[in-house]
Amino acid sequence: MTIDNKAASNRQVSEQTAQLIETRCQQFRDALNASIPKDRPLALIDFQDTVNSGDLLIWLGEKRYLAELGITPAYQCSMESYNASAMRDCIGDGLILMSGGGSFGDRYIYQQFREQVLADFPDNEVIVFPQSVSFLDASRLQASVKKFRDHGKVTICARDNASMQLLETHFSFCKCFKVPDAANFLGAQAPLHNPVSDILWICRTDKESLYNQGHGIRERIQEPEKTILLPMSGALENGVNLKVSVAQGILLTDWYQVSLNGQAVMDRYQRMSFDQKAETQLQWAKSILGLGKVVITDRLHGHILSTLMDIPHVILDNDYRKIGGYLESWLPRPESAHYADSPEHAMNIAKRLLAN
Repeated sequence: MTIDNKAASNRQVSEQTAQLIETRCQQFRDALNASIPKDRPLALIDFQDTVNSGDLLIWLGEKRYLAELGITPAYQCSMESYNASAMRDCIGDGLILMSGGGSFGDRYIYQQFREQVLADFPDNEVIVFPQSVSFLDASRLQASVKKFRDHGKVTICARDNASMQLLETHFSFCKCFKVPDAANFLGAQAPLHNPVSDILWICRTDKESLYNQGHGIRERIQEPEKTILLPMSGALENGVNLKVSVAQGILLTDWYQVSLNGQAVMDRYQRMSFDQKAETQLQWAKSILGLGKVVITDRLHGHILSTLMDIPHVILDNDYRKIGGYLESWLPRPESAHYADSPEHAMNIAKRLLAN
């Protein structure tokens, strides 16, 4: 399998897609611009240093949004690099922005980090950028509610109707807004290369998978995994591998199937700044999605980036309907997006898109 990085298409996004992207960005601005001061320092926290490209696309979108406002964060950190004393020295009584995503709740440890920051900075205003909200344990929900209520100066943004309803029910003492995902600020994206397969299937391999973490789908393909080299430029040129399962006309993979090719490449990546890592992951996410003429995905940012690239794609859901809920919360639906209720249904839609 050969990927020609010099064969990138000059295809432009449709007028409907371009208008939709700008509408989503304007909805974000309308909700939050008035709440973000330009005359005092602020922090942007919770960079998620993983190979889940979706989280880094969000970070990059947030940085581009702030740049629109002429703002450079005085302090930024991941959960692992957080230093309360250093942050206090940088922002004083300034605003704290918590990065968005799908981790507001008890599924991941990031909520505990947010609660720790609230305790460390009881007098600072806090805004949580757009999140999908999900709690599995009622007692954990109530514990989180108490910590946010005790702080009392928090704005939380929900990125879908169900999350907004949960916030209005349990976090009504906070300011709550419904706001689209920040990755829309990446804007329209050109493909990096021409497709090499009919269908590219981005299938979750984590605990949010509705389809047995992709194993059931992989068993249907019944062919061995292969590793391909993603075309990159700059510091990681020839350094990013993608493990895929290959069948006739289908490539099956996940963001988590990306690996760096050798210790030297890993060291170069780890020396990058947060923003450099996010830019790098934008490039490899675009390279992955560009492998197929049609994309099937149960990852929200598989959908969002496919929309930004105007790639025909079919959406399957995760275990708490995050992707379908987001799609329904922000109408009109992109012309490139189609929703399926099973892998078989997704394949049928993908084949129809290919035929057309």
